[in-house]
Amino acid sequence: MRRTVFGALVLAVLAVVSPAGAAEKVLPEAKDWLLNATTVGGFNVGLTQVPNAQIMPSSHTECTPFNNALTRAMTVTSSTAVARWAGRLAEVDDEVFVFRSKKEASRYIKPELDSAAATRCITAAFTAPAGSSTTSTVNVHRKTVKIHGTQTISYVVDVTLSAPNRPSVSVEAQSLVVRYKSGVVDSFMYCPKEQFPSAAGAYLQAIKQDIKSVD
Repeated sequence: MRRTVFGALVLAVLAVVSPAGAAEKVLPEAKDWLLNATTVGGFNVGLTQVPNAQIMPSSHTECTPFNNALTRAMTVTSSTAVARWAGRLAEVDDEVFVFRSKKEASRYIKPELDSAAATRCITAAFTAPAGSSTTSTVNVHRKTVKIHGTQTISYVVDVTLSAPNRPSVSVEAQSLVVRYKSGVVDSFMYCPKEQFPSAAGAYLQAIKQDIKSVD
């Protein structure tokens, strides 16, 4: 779940407008699951990698279930990693958690299965803060995505942001939370609406290849 960085878009608009009994294969460290810069560059939405990216909780109370899952995750993982790319009205965030057990991985993604909770959190993250001159219209819907051998949960978001004396801005976003064995890729991307179909297709293929590469 995109707990916090979706909100950066509002600031951008303000500025711009195995067989039974066999031993299971040990998964690679989280850093080895991350999308690389060449792959992300292929999304063609003008992204540059952000240095010193960190996994951060949300400041929105609507995201409390996801913050709680994150807090627990940091105590039951064997490794974590994050990479972030940002551009003009575009961003890709890629977080990876390798848990000590499948049970803990499944527990981490459980809040994502609650569509109402996910919608509240995503909407809050895309909504302009109280007192801002920016107004926002946010529509969230769950999207069926199948990646072989995984449990995958995805949401697509349509956002229109408007500010006085500025043209409105429309962006589209997609989150992908993918559990593969005891590992979880928790990622999202957004970009201008007209670029989204192509970028989202490349993004999904990149995540699929990412999962395949760690098998």
